[in-house]
Amino acid sequence: MDRHSVEEVTFQLQPARVYLEDTFVYYVRTLFHTYMPDRAVSREPGAGCLLPDQVHQSVMALVHPVRLQRLTIQPVNLLVSIHASLKLYIASDHTPLSFSVFERGPLCTTARQLVHALAMHYAAGALFRAGWVVGSLEILGSPASLVRSIGNGVSDFFRLPYEGLTRGPGAFVSGVSRGTTSFVKHISKGTLTSITNLATSLARNMDRLSLDEEHYTRQEEWRRQLPESLGDGLRQGLSRLGISLLGAIAGIVDQPMQNFQRNWESQSSAGTKAKGVISGVGKGIVGVFTKPIGGAAELVSQTGYGILHGAGLWQLPKQLYQPSEEKFALSSNSHLKYVWKMLQSLGRTELHMALEVTIVSGSGQEHAGCLLLTSEVLFVVSISEDTQQQAFPITEVECRQEPEDPGQLTLTLQQQTLTSDSEGDGVRERLSEQQYQRLLDYVTRASQFLSPSPAALQLQPPVTLAESPPSITKSYRYLVEPPFAKVFVRRFITVKNKALHMGFHP
Repeated sequence: MDRHSVEEVTFQLQPARVYLEDTFVYYVRTLFHTYMPDRAVSREPGAGCLLPDQVHQSVMALVHPVRLQRLTIQPVNLLVSIHASLKLYIASDHTPLSFSVFERGPLCTTARQLVHALAMHYAAGALFRAGWVVGSLEILGSPASLVRSIGNGVSDFFRLPYEGLTRGPGAFVSGVSRGTTSFVKHISKGTLTSITNLATSLARNMDRLSLDEEHYTRQEEWRRQLPESLGDGLRQGLSRLGISLLGAIAGIVDQPMQNFQRNWESQSSAGTKAKGVISGVGKGIVGVFTKPIGGAAELVSQTGYGILHGAGLWQLPKQLYQPSEEKFALSSNSHLKYVWKMLQSLGRTELHMALEVTIVSGSGQEHAGCLLLTSEVLFVVSISEDTQQQAFPITEVECRQEPEDPGQLTLTLQQQTLTSDSEGDGVRERLSEQQYQRLLDYVTRASQFLSPSPAALQLQPPVTLAESPPSITKSYRYLVEPPFAKVFVRRFITVKNKALHMGFHP
């Protein structure tokens, strides 16, 4: 049997800069969890024992292993900047990480073992660069970045004049000028970046140590507004220093009052209220020392950012592509939305098909809708209003595709106009249309096997056919693509026959 398979994989990554923010990672993870609810496996009575997910995954990994003749990952060079908000604010600035080539082959292993080998390879490479990682910590002033900037400046100071000397006197003078400019630029950038990173890390840690959540949140929001020049940096730094000083003074009174009010609203005991007031006084005293220090460090940090941005020594990563915007009204609804939000009240309802259609009203108006085909009910949902408009029992309606117009679906609902004058009519009212027809068909067929006696035939009164009760037929039209209409009609017939116990259904 001919099978297409991958024999060799080679991966190469150009030198890149990576920026990681743990707050963003946590937010994205939480957002994904909201869209992926926990799996609740409901076992039916009498069902077989289900295998745990880990056992099933292990078995499938052994059945379908990873087969490659050669896997090659070329050397990777990265500059990684990480911001981690743990107990304290820890950040590294442009940590250089270099990983050697990863090459294996031939491979016949599980995906888990392959991922483990990759993780061990790159973890070992990161451990070899542990010195640079520690030296790039902002809390230490990023000495590794400072050394790297000084090294680049010294290198340009000697390299550029030497390259100019090989091309003539004019190029030599130009090389000396450019080398000196590069040397001063790198020294200034490294020094300012080191001081700014140290001040930023100190300010953020002081805000955390102030134990004032409101003050910490406000400072974090303001830090997202980076200054564009020295004037902006001084203005923002002085304003935040002033607010920090005011917060330090007001916190002595504000913190005890907040704790007292919180305990009062929760109707705590007198001992708990006193404990809360004492705790608030302690937080206020801590804020007296930490908030001014954080404000002063923020002044240095904002001023440094203003100088770096204004002089063009430091630039934020540029956005390569503009985000693609799409209106939610133009997007199609997911099947899970209908199952979780609209069909949840019906219990364990199986959604066989969801078909987006154009609903045609009696007056000829058209609007977007959706037909939800379940095991018992056919729902008509308005997409614009996100509400259920109609619900038809599967056994009471007929669905067909118009031969003259294949893009039109027609639902036909027949309602009998019944009277309650006799007992038979009362029984008829309690039977659906299909149940009544099946009962009538059964009686007709069973009567063929009865052989009445001659006396019974003589005493039998003449039979008069009763008029069938009048019925009201309602039709509903929906516009849809012809291929989808054909599939929906077939699916509808299958579900309806199963509901009527007609035919073979596993």
